[in-house]
Amino acid sequence: NGADLPQKFVPRRRGRGEKDARRSVVLIDCAERLSIWGWLRIRWRFGRSPILQTAHAADRLKVLYECRSNFLLLDQLCRELLGERWAGFEATCSVSARREVFAEQGGDIRQCFFELFDRLAQGTGPFGQSTRIMEPPEPRII
Repeated sequence: NGADLPQKFVPRRRGRGEKDARRSVVLIDCAERLSIWGWLRIRWRFGRSPILQTAHAADRLKVLYECRSNFLLLDQLCRELLGERWAGFEATCSVSARREVFAEQGGDIRQCFFELFDRLAQGTGPFGQSTRIMEPPEPRII
C-alpha cells in the first residue's frame, strides 16, 4: 500500500490535466559495473526518476541499506530452498566445503549458489562443455 515508503516513492493519483502523475523508480542490479557511458544513457532515458541500485561495492550513489551476509544465512537459505532434500545435499557437500565456497565468493550468496550448483553438477555436458552455468553478474536495467 506504500504506507511504509518515503512519500516520493509512492505513486500519486492522476489529477485533472495530468497525463500520468505516477513516478517511476529505476532499479539497477550490479550498478557498480556500469561505465560512465552506461550511467549517462540511464539518465538520458529515465530523466529525473529516482534510482535504486543493488551493488557489491559502494559507488556513485548514496547507500540507503547495506546487506551483510554470513555463513549461517547461506546455510539457512540452502535449507529452505532444498527442503526435504537437505540431508542428501549435506551428505554430498560438507560444512567445510560450504564454508570454503562462502569464503571464495566473498560472502556473495548469489555466487555461492552458482558455485555450489556447479560443484554438485561438476563434469562435462553432453557436448563436452563445462557445466558452469553462470558467469559473474552483468548490470541489468529493469
